Amino acid sequence: MVNFYTWLRSTGKENDTVKVPKTVGVHVPLPIILSNSYRSLCLEHVYLNEQKGVIMSLTIGLDIAKDKIDYFCEPNYAQFENNAKAIKSFFKNIPKDRCIVMEATGKYHRVAHKTLEKLGYRVMIINPYQSRHFAKSMNVLCKTDKVDAKLLALFGEKMNFKDTPCATQHQEDMQELSRHIDDLKKTKMDLEQRKRDSEGYIKKSLQKAIDFLDKQIKEA
Repeated sequence: MVNFYTWLRSTGKENDTVKVPKTVGVHVPLPIILSNSYRSLCLEHVYLNEQKGVIMSLTIGLDIAKDKIDYFCEPNYAQFENNAKAIKSFFKNIPKDRCIVMEATGKYHRVAHKTLEKLGYRVMIINPYQSRHFAKSMNVLCKTDKVDAKLLALFGEKMNFKDTPCATQHQEDMQELSRHIDDLKKTKMDLEQRKRDSEGYIKKSLQKAIDFLDKQIKEA
């Protein structure tokens, strides 16, 4: 049988969608599995999932901030603005069969999620807790926007990909309200802690602020 990595290099499609024939060998060398190289890990995953002839394509990782998006899909890295126009322009030449993974970043990921879904891409949203623990499991200690985008792409390759539908306007409103209430409660807790160490006028003033926050929380 032909060694998998020899075969993949011979196809000239190391960075593209591949279909592995049954004549390709089934052994994955241990050093490759243990390697922290993103390409090696992707090859391992593609190999293990495609030895039966299943078609796979590499996943795109998007690290989203308020004003910019970091893109990674092995071996390509790019950065563009976080708005619908820039997203449409960048993805006009990206194959629609690519799956996309991004973190839930408050409301900053919503434009990208909605835009990409309308363009016909499959999108999975994961929470920061998942990505942090995934990074630890991969022994990745450094944290930059590029590394985060890489890890999100790898997450989509290594874990089960599940489409995340866009939230409705009502769901978005409820998320914003829940976040606002959490902020009010946190502020109240901070004031109560300060009040315990205060006296006289300051203590009375802090109590008034706490009472006001209580009212806001109940109204919300």
